[in-house]
Amino acid sequence: MYSKELIDRIKQANDIVSVIQDYQTLTRHGKQWLGICPFHTDSTPSLTVTPSMQIFKCFACGASGDVIKYVQHAEGCSFSEALGILARRAHIEMPEDTGETEEERRKRMERESLFKRNEQQQAVFLQCTDISPYLTYLDERHISEEAAKEFGLGYAAEGEFFGRITYPIYTVSGKIAGFTGRIIPNLEYNSGSGPKYRNSAESEVFHKDELLFGLRQARADIQKQDMVHIVEGQNDVIRMWMTGRKNTVAGSGTAFSEKQARLLQRFTRNVTLMYDGDEAGRKATLRTLRMLLPMGAQVS
Repeated sequence: MYSKELIDRIKQANDIVSVIQDYQTLTRHGKQWLGICPFHTDSTPSLTVTPSMQIFKCFACGASGDVIKYVQHAEGCSFSEALGILARRAHIEMPEDTGETEEERRKRMERESLFKRNEQQQAVFLQCTDISPYLTYLDERHISEEAAKEFGLGYAAEGEFFGRITYPIYTVSGKIAGFTGRIIPNLEYNSGSGPKYRNSAESEVFHKDELLFGLRQARADIQKQDMVHIVEGQNDVIRMWMTGRKNTVAGSGTAFSEKQARLLQRFTRNVTLMYDGDEAGRKATLRTLRMLLPMGAQVS
């Protein structure tokens, strides 16, 4: 088991307000900080953070605890994993003996393995960004080299995303959870080769309905402007970013889930929907409105 001295050292090196602000927006209210609780459907700021005691508590759902408990909730991980995340954040070396149960260790190893594999895949995809299909696609879609690098666009010359432009999708904490691969039109070997978009398989770290493309790049601007644009696809996010509207995210096409809505609620309640004007876009707008409004969102 971890020593009390190590746990206390890690907690002291990670101010709870600073850590929680890595995951959501907090507003100062006297000696406390308030925010939308990310652990239930919250329409008003129910989460209270008390710096003097280094604790948080939601007065609606009852979630409470210290900085380690918050990270456990936010990352969906074990105590040992949360402690490790905070230790790395504070550049504190962890002992090899984790004190985990066998099941905790298995889950941690699986998650770490998946994140590592995704990083390796991303490195391979980026090695193929000088080939003709990739460069032609960027040119036809008017995506600048700067924007492509910012969002980590790559190309799959082999594997499950073969012949597709790849878009990494990140967790709130900045790890690559998975990918979306978009087929390149008019490419001979892509003829009849599957759907327009293909996502990574669901896994311990990739749940399509819990992630938002572009949030990693948009988070600071969303918090600064207290507003977010929701668009349909990855390229829509990138083009918005190129025009200076960097507070923009997308789900998966027109699909926008309650979990994604709750994720956005951590950072702002002011939302502008910018789906396409076709029938599918109009239906998606109504569906998303019905989801956001009961949560207390201000939607335009």
